[in-house]
Amino acid sequence: MSFRKKIMYSFGLILLVSVMVLLLLFGKSYHQGKTMELEHMREANGQMSLNSDTMLSDVDSFRYIHFTDDKIRNLLYTKDREIDEKAYEKSEEELGERLKLLVNLGKYTLRASLVTTDGRSYSNTDVSQEYIDRMASFAKRKKWERNKEIMVGSVRKEQINLVPYTVVSIVSPVWGIMEREPLAYLYVDMDFRKIKNQWKRTEQISKSFEFMVMNEVQIYYDTNQETMSDEKVQQLKGDMTNWIKEGKTEGVLLVHGKRCMTSMLRDENTGLYFIQYYPTVCLMKRILSGMWLSWTIILIILAITATGVILFVNHVSRPLVELSKVMGEAARTPGEKEIVALYRTAEPVQNDEVGQMINSYNEMAKRINDKIMKEYVYQLRQKQTELRMLQFQINPHFLYNALNTISSIAELQDVEYIPEIATCLSEMFRYNISSETCVALGRELKQMENYAAIQKIRFPERFELDIQVDASIREDCYVLKFILQPVVENAYKYAFTKKGKKDRISIWSSKTEDGDLLLMVQDNGIGMSEEKTAELNTMLKKEIEPKENARIGLRNVNARIKNYYGEKYGIQVESCPGSFTRVTIRLKVLSRKEIEEQI
Repeated sequence: MSFRKKIMYSFGLILLVSVMVLLLLFGKSYHQGKTMELEHMREANGQMSLNSDTMLSDVDSFRYIHFTDDKIRNLLYTKDREIDEKAYEKSEEELGERLKLLVNLGKYTLRASLVTTDGRSYSNTDVSQEYIDRMASFAKRKKWERNKEIMVGSVRKEQINLVPYTVVSIVSPVWGIMEREPLAYLYVDMDFRKIKNQWKRTEQISKSFEFMVMNEVQIYYDTNQETMSDEKVQQLKGDMTNWIKEGKTEGVLLVHGKRCMTSMLRDENTGLYFIQYYPTVCLMKRILSGMWLSWTIILIILAITATGVILFVNHVSRPLVELSKVMGEAARTPGEKEIVALYRTAEPVQNDEVGQMINSYNEMAKRINDKIMKEYVYQLRQKQTELRMLQFQINPHFLYNALNTISSIAELQDVEYIPEIATCLSEMFRYNISSETCVALGRELKQMENYAAIQKIRFPERFELDIQVDASIREDCYVLKFILQPVVENAYKYAFTKKGKKDRISIWSSKTEDGDLLLMVQDNGIGMSEEKTAELNTMLKKEIEPKENARIGLRNVNARIKNYYGEKYGIQVESCPGSFTRVTIRLKVLSRKEIEEQI
């Protein structure tokens, strides 16, 4: 593919990325707008539910009327007026007057009637038998429970005291204290015009979206004046029922034939659904209208980019092609440790794009050369670290043989402890003088057990080493040799005091999610301050020369690990003053097969 085509394809990619950015911005704005609208809808539903409870609070005064007056309670309980006819009639008059008073005090109530289960009816005004029968039939549709005591009927025209009203009827049972069946039923007619005006005031506050109030029977109020067909109403009722079964309160529904963001709240007291909805198309239009500035800016950027691409292709592509041929001849792959040659030209480098590319190539070559030099220095430091380790191995073969001789003589002379010490020391020297770079973790842990055995003999009942590493990890995981003893020895020398508590060092292992091996070495010593711990971790991370001899061992182990495994691995120190110090060694898990392949 020619350089010119690549440039044009790059411009096409820029155009595609610009469109994707716009889509992402639109998607983010749409999500934010949707979240904000749904939050407002939830608040509006909550407010409407509170308003509904306020409207129906008048009904509570009727439902509990028999608890406020003993005569009224006795009137509802008794069915025989011959017991005391005068007192019975007086109680009836008082109940009628009380109903009139409560109706007059109510803001929305127009008529209230109490009908006992044996057929006696009491009302604040004259009611027909047809009204009583119709309301009784309505009340029988529901199986009443004490915690759900209100049912809202349909809206209809009604004349009360010869005055026409639009009313909505509410039915509620009147319960006694211990009875399982209602004593009577309360029928309340409420002025729907006042209730509707209350909802209209809510509509004026929530102008950004529309809402409706409905139940399983009909729609009571809808801010959208369009008439919904019976089919759409039934579909909406079915969707609300499914939402309740699924425990949903928000989503997208078809309302008036439009996809709308919808938030629903069902009032448990009345069975009313408060539904706030907003067409998704309207939200998209609002977001797009708010993004016109972003669209304009991106179109201007694209126009400028197109002009720049055309000029770039016409004036730069030819010299770049020639430059690429020259660089292709010069950029031969060097050997692994060969110095990369700089780009040389007899002509002076121009101060243009091509000249900048030449300078960039030369800078890149210099950095590669610097990296090669750093690699040499890095390997040299590794050798120096290994040399420091060898300083501790003064003629190890001679010492190993001498210790075996001491052990044999001590066993013959039956000298206590000397055979064990000599055996442990000889095993440690034999381990140190072995030529392997990596060993099974179990061999490294055996070295720690030998070290602990010697310390226990030197200081009985004071020192304890606890190793909790699975046998599978001991046998299958290979680690760099001689990484645990400096850590354990450092802890023993500097972490413990001469107090009476038992010195304890614990070693355990775990694996990270990405498969690395973690070895933890923790003591119960004096710990370190937060500042000292941070200083130690900084020294290990940046490989700074330590100021104290106590840290040389940790730094040497950390340097060997990083040199062998990579910068990702090494040592991390945690400590709590007076409690513990924990050294975490992160290693790459190597199997025996991988070790053999490296050799």
